[in-house]
Amino acid sequence: MKAIACALAAPLLLLSIPVTASAQAVAAEATEHRQQLAREIIERGFPEETRMDVFGGVMQQVVAQLNASQPQLGQDPEVQDVIQRFQQRAIGLGMQTLSGHMSDMMDGLAVSYAETFTLDELQAFHAFVMSPQGHGFLAKSSMVSAHPAFAAANQAYINEFMAQLPQLQQEFREELEAVLLAEADEPTQS
Repeated sequence: MKAIACALAAPLLLLSIPVTASAQAVAAEATEHRQQLAREIIERGFPEETRMDVFGGVMQQVVAQLNASQPQLGQDPEVQDVIQRFQQRAIGLGMQTLSGHMSDMMDGLAVSYAETFTLDELQAFHAFVMSPQGHGFLAKSSMVSAHPAFAAANQAYINEFMAQLPQLQQEFREELEAVLLAEADEPTQS
């Protein structure tokens, strides 16, 4: 009986190999299809000619909101001048650095989309982004976050958060100093 089972198992096993290989090919094809959809979504959603402007706009928004959360910095014109000059230098440096990384960032974003969303989700989003109404949708998201209605709500959040930071920073300094002083007092081991 065992010999008959083995005799039947061998051909069945051989038949399953093409099915496994076929399943792997289908999975690889689906993955490639998802990756292609994701690349097209990113390409159309963040048009190459506007990418740097989009990211630069976001950076400017963040800086403006951080400045608004600390009105005491604007009291002294000389201090304000120094802050603004260095902020603009930092933004310029950030944009210059970003320019060299933009392609990799977009590739990484496409991989992230392909691995995060299902094929059905990617197909639906792709259909929207490829439509005239969806062109540049992702890039326009930064314009949405700059809208006064959202900016005001976000500014309130930032103001409250920033007001809490000095206490946290003080606690951090105290705890770090305690650790460093304790380490300095410990005898060194030879």
